[in-house]
Amino acid sequence: MIDSPPMSTAAPSASDRRLHRRCRVLPAMVLAACALLGAGQAAASDLYTAEVRVDGRQDAERDAAVEAGLERVIGRMVGVYHGLEDHPAGELLDDAQRYLESYRYLRLDDELAVELRYEGDVLLRHLGERDVAVWGEHRAPILLWVGTEIGGRRDLLGFAASGTEGEVLEALHEGAGQRALPLMYPTLDLRDRQAVGFVDIWGGFDEALREASQRYGSTAVVAAGLRKASTGAWRARWTVLAGDDALQYHTGPGDLEGVVEQGLDEVGGALTRRFAVVPGEHDGQQLEIALTDIDAVEDYLGAVRYLEEVTGVEQVDVQRIAGDRVTLRLLLARSPERVAEDLDDAERLWPEALPTTEIGPGGGQLTRSYRWQP
Repeated sequence: MIDSPPMSTAAPSASDRRLHRRCRVLPAMVLAACALLGAGQAAASDLYTAEVRVDGRQDAERDAAVEAGLERVIGRMVGVYHGLEDHPAGELLDDAQRYLESYRYLRLDDELAVELRYEGDVLLRHLGERDVAVWGEHRAPILLWVGTEIGGRRDLLGFAASGTEGEVLEALHEGAGQRALPLMYPTLDLRDRQAVGFVDIWGGFDEALREASQRYGSTAVVAAGLRKASTGAWRARWTVLAGDDALQYHTGPGDLEGVVEQGLDEVGGALTRRFAVVPGEHDGQQLEIALTDIDAVEDYLGAVRYLEEVTGVEQVDVQRIAGDRVTLRLLLARSPERVAEDLDDAERLWPEALPTTEIGPGGGQLTRSYRWQP
């Protein structure tokens, strides 16, 4: 049963409209790539949506759920997951209904709940007015290495597992989803298993983790080592790598859910501090870069998608295509210096020399040139 107008998906999004404008300036060979790129962008982020269990459909129940859901959504945005009373963003909870876009009732595990969707643009504007830094919905996947020691057996966990190992993955997956942390896992092929073992994860040997993670090109890497004692208590060792920054800490002893929840609170907080910006602070700023070795539609498609996942890149506009070289303008929501640092460290972009006299097609100085690595 839907108690508010259905959430429409028919109208094109702002990113889709920008994409079609971008496609009009490209050679015919690239138009097919643009169509594929648009299809890939269709999935909506759930950053601004929360599901809250309720006892009934009374107005008072729903009003309380609206405030609780907003607190959860803002928590994801600012990296504070338990209590916003002393946080500047907590002021928005006083008028939670103002930010509600739509709601509907549903069943979660046979219990009544309400799904609440909030106005993301309005939240961003009001948080920006309060100088609150926000980690937005464009979040590159976080590479997660998981090592366990259970009953004397050590193992690395990938996409799927059963038994107690499966419970570990389920706790990590559910906790990451609550915090809007997008996870990806290593393939754990022979190359991975030769490079990383449980000892590397538990010992926090970040050089081994950095080297093994390079092939995946992720801007953030998390390693979680979990041990289950004979008493049933869990302990965890966490390593968070983002750029040159490294954070290590322990959680536990305690039950599995509690140990994972505490660890992911730290993970989300650390990555938010790394990637968050004050909304509107860098509006209008941009970088012009060049990519070489763009020989096929697949190269163009992969490069644009890769750049759009870089934190702080809001839009990628193609300015010129000449042979195997593509010149791009990146519109930013983060300082150009920080975005440039991430581009320089990106696994699939190899920096190349660029003449200082070269001017970009948009009239701005080209600041970077890279060779694309498919």
